[in-house]
Amino acid sequence: MTIQTIDQIARPCTRGRDSQLVRMRNIGIIKRYYYWSEIKRRRTDDVLDILSKQEFFLSTQTIWKIIKKNYDLIATLRSGKDIDCGKLEDENQLKLFK
Repeated sequence: MTIQTIDQIARPCTRGRDSQLVRMRNIGIIKRYYYWSEIKRRRTDDVLDILSKQEFFLSTQTIWKIIKKNYDLIATLRSGKDIDCGKLEDENQLKLFK
């Protein structure tokens, strides 16, 4: 049996999230928010409901936090530019969806 020190107990964990995948998800949320709100002209509460319950399966609060944190990307989309989310390191990861 190993005894843990206070440093080991208090150390924050990363919870196994891949930062590249989180970034790609967030950009996807921004692009879909732009589509529903700017192109389809839906109300914000309706857009959050669609993104939450039909597309990303996250709470509306989480989606709204992501949108607010990355709102500058919406201005990029409004200017007609695309957002580069980078490439996956493992291209086989999404092979199922092709």
